[in-house]
Amino acid sequence: MGRERDESGQFNDQIQPETVLEVFKALEDTARPLTATDVANEMDIARRTAYNKLNLLVERDELETRKVGARGRVWWVPHLDGSDSGSIP
Repeated sequence: MGRERDESGQFNDQIQPETVLEVFKALEDTARPLTATDVANEMDIARRTAYNKLNLLVERDELETRKVGARGRVWWVPHLDGSDSGSIP
């Protein structure tokens, strides 16, 4: 049968951003940053889908992100106590 498509022929997006947050909550070390590939592998989804969901969560202030290296990026759950997120000046 396959995945359902919308009126324009695009695949319907059935993965909710909150589901991506569950990957972070399940970590033994909740301060550990993850890559889009880490999330994609854990959820068995495309890396691009994971990347898009992670960025949506950043826009909602539910995750923070930082570029590492020439092509790398990591995401993490910000401190809940309102303290500085550890940004480097």
